[in-house]
Amino acid sequence: MSRRRVAAALASASQPERQRADRLRVAGVLTRAQLSRGTGLTVQTAVRLIEDLQARGMVQMGEAVARSGRGKPAMAVSLNPGYGHTLGISIATDARTLALADLSGSVLAVSEVALTDDTLCGVLTRLQAADATLLACVDAAGTRLGIGVAMSGFFTGDDAFINPPEPLRALGRIALCSWLAEAFGQPVRMDNDGSVAAAGEAMLSVGQRHRDVA
Repeated sequence: MSRRRVAAALASASQPERQRADRLRVAGVLTRAQLSRGTGLTVQTAVRLIEDLQARGMVQMGEAVARSGRGKPAMAVSLNPGYGHTLGISIATDARTLALADLSGSVLAVSEVALTDDTLCGVLTRLQAADATLLACVDAAGTRLGIGVAMSGFFTGDDAFINPPEPLRALGRIALCSWLAEAFGQPVRMDNDGSVAAAGEAMLSVGQRHRDVA
């Protein structure tokens, strides 16, 4: 599937479809009946949603799961890791870390780039080179779905700009998110590293076991 078609499929996903996909990301594998529970949707509606996601290639059907009671075995549903991947970029004062993750949230490859040139051109050149190296290490990453950026600093009154520590000052002089989006030809989402770390914990770590963490 082309990058444009994948982007269109993601953009057209409804809120219920996104909720089903998020539950699959957390659980790994669920049956269609399990996906309908606690949502207010009928099993028939949930089945149609899953079938739509399957038609787009975002989910895959696995082997049937035996029921504890009577009835036919239930079909297992999971996210399709090969549907696509995202690039994560962490920009800190001492290094840049890049990671590729598939649709299920599994990390495919990680690379760290030392801080040797803090100019805009130098930063972009190193990031693009590291990205190319990561992609070469992964056999089937699928289509790129977008880029997420975490950076030390805080947003100014204009959300397009971030006020970074002194070693990253050059990156605070531009609308970094749109600059990276144009350079990579991808949609980019950016937040400060503290918020991104919290989101990562919620999505991939303790948040999978606990709804609230004090």
